[in-house]
Amino acid sequence: MGIGLKFEDSGSLLKWNDRLSDLVKIDNPEIKKVNGNIKICWHNKVILNGIMCHPIVEIPDYESIEETFFESISITTSGLDVETKAKCEEWKKHIIKFFGLPIETKIDKEENEEFYLWKIDESYVRLMTYYIHSLRCSLIISTEPQLSVE
Repeated sequence: MGIGLKFEDSGSLLKWNDRLSDLVKIDNPEIKKVNGNIKICWHNKVILNGIMCHPIVEIPDYESIEETFFESISITTSGLDVETKAKCEEWKKHIIKFFGLPIETKIDKEENEEFYLWKIDESYVRLMTYYIHSLRCSLIISTEPQLSVE
C-alpha cells in the first residue's frame, strides 16, 4: 500500500498523487454528480486482503478531475444500526487480522462514535462509526492520518 491502493480482483493499482483523470481510466468506474460532488465509484472491487466493496473517490464538483490528485478513497455502509455495526466490526477484525492493532483509537460512547487508525506502509486506514441521520461505518484509505469524521 505504500504507493497506492491495489484492486486485488483485477490487479490494477490506483497510485497516490496520480491525477484523477488517470484513475478514471482504470477498471471502468462509474462517474456521477451527487449533491454538489463528483463521485468516482468502482463496483465490486477487492481490497486490503479480501474486503469486497464499492470504493469511492469524491471531490467537490467545482474541482476538476484533470487537476485533482488522488489522496483518499472511501467505503461507507449505512442502514439498520445492527447491520451497520456488524459490517464495521467485520472490517475491523479483518484489518486487525492482516495488519495488526490500530496505532490510535478514540471511542465516544455518548455520541456513539468509534475511530480507529492504522498505518500501513505510507498509507493510513481509518475505520469509523458515527451518526448522521443513521448509523454509518466508513473505511477511508488515504495519504493523511486525520482521525475524525469528514
